[in-house]
Amino acid sequence: MAMPFHSGRTLRALAPLAPLLLACACCAAPPTAEDLFERGFRSPTQTFRTFQTGVRADDGRTEYRCLSASFRQRHLLSQLLYLEFRDSWFASKSWLRGAIGGARVVQVAYEEGDDPRRCVLTAAAMGAMLEVHLVREDFVQLYDGDELVADDPLSADIPFEERVTVNAQDDASGAHVRGAARISVALPPVRVTELRIGQDWKIDNVKQKKEQTEEPQDPDGAP
Repeated sequence: MAMPFHSGRTLRALAPLAPLLLACACCAAPPTAEDLFERGFRSPTQTFRTFQTGVRADDGRTEYRCLSASFRQRHLLSQLLYLEFRDSWFASKSWLRGAIGGARVVQVAYEEGDDPRRCVLTAAAMGAMLEVHLVREDFVQLYDGDELVADDPLSADIPFEERVTVNAQDDASGAHVRGAARISVALPPVRVTELRIGQDWKIDNVKQKKEQTEEPQDPDGAP
């Protein structure tokens, strides 16, 4: 299959992802219904496994959603460019689609501080150790029925705990939850059916470790 005319630039942009895709040459089964149901970005491990599910399901849009906004901006990478590149790459390497399925998460190390926004996920595959760098992206979403009318990033200048607060329970009725964020559209309150203020973890870079270290026993530890 002929590569699109922009493939050279796209190849350079996606070079950091190559270790992630080329880590192992084992065969991976298609994702199960449970794998598809559990896709998401609520933790670094979930994001990594979502990327794996996207590769195994041949779902480039899911893979693209796993990439951070900063990664896309740095490399001028649109979803269309990513889809065209990965389709050509997989077509030229018949084993590649299943390659990522064998990677296994062994550790997640968060940056220091009470409000970590970066972490490094270490994954093992066929004797190789990968460092998957992820960043946390805070967001606000507003729905009118089934229509997403606002999906805005939130500035990192304000700690997340200042946007969403949960007061201590003062009686049997429970605690009070409050959230505050600016959105890009105005909508009458009567039309708001869902408001989400949350955090996503997205892949910002991938590196192959030069030296393999002993694998920790607890891959899912969080601060």
